[in-house]
Amino acid sequence: MGDDAIEKSRQFQNFYLPTAFFMGGSEENLPLLENKNVKGETIIYVCRNKVCKQPVKTVEEAILLMK
Repeated sequence: MGDDAIEKSRQFQNFYLPTAFFMGGSEENLPLLENKNVKGETIIYVCRNKVCKQPVKTVEEAILLMK
């Protein structure tokens, strides 16, 4: 979530993540992402089964949470 969401999404494309689903931007209408946008920052949420782990700011941190 955030202004750099598209760029972060592109960075994820450097990794083999066949079961990952990416969504985001500066606004979302999904209940899972409600109230998760932090103005002025881009935050990555790794979620599974409708539960999100602690938010991170880098793709590398998010990849570690996916393992």
